[in-house]
Amino acid sequence: GVAAQVSVGVVDKAIYALQSEFRPGALEFFYPLGRDNVSSYYSAEFQGYGYGERLAKKLAGLPEYAFSAVKPPTR
Repeated sequence: GVAAQVSVGVVDKAIYALQSEFRPGALEFFYPLGRDNVSSYYSAEFQGYGYGERLAKKLAGLPEYAFSAVKPPTR
């Protein structure tokens, strides 16, 4: 045979009149709704603190690829 542990609980239905069940059902717990994990933002959410003006003056008149020279080097 196979050893197993089993427990049984009995609850009077009247207890749910005091407080409804707050735990999710078994299916909802183990198989929640899937999410796309997509987020969006727009540039108005950023705070520049004036760095953009200094950068624009530094890059004025330079070719478009010059911005890559301002980025910190990668290791």
